[in-house]
Amino acid sequence: MCSSDSSVVKQARELFENATFTYWGGYGAYVESMRDVVGCHETSLTLLDAEGCSFIEVCHADRWYVLLDGVAYSMDDAAALDDAVEGWIGDACEEMSCVGGGPWCSTPASGRRWYSEDEYH
Repeated sequence: MCSSDSSVVKQARELFENATFTYWGGYGAYVESMRDVVGCHETSLTLLDAEGCSFIEVCHADRWYVLLDGVAYSMDDAAALDDAVEGWIGDACEEMSCVGGGPWCSTPASGRRWYSEDEYH
């Protein structure tokens, strides 16, 4: 799900203003352990700059982390990010779901805070 809602963007930006990241020495082992896994998913949060280019992408698998030149760094205190993402997912699911009417909301994108990736691009 995507959002350009200024309150969501501000909250996401504030979560990273003072965030610290530490080298994740076990990232390679994590990737190797997932090599034969089928059917899992990974959550990520990407902030875009004014031109729509990725400014920062933070992924969640075993923990929240960023990859810089193939090196993983995990977020030191991710409790607030966990809470925010859980809330955003709940909001998006509620807004995008139609009660008794199918999987996607028929409300035009211009009337929503949350969009599918196809609608956003």
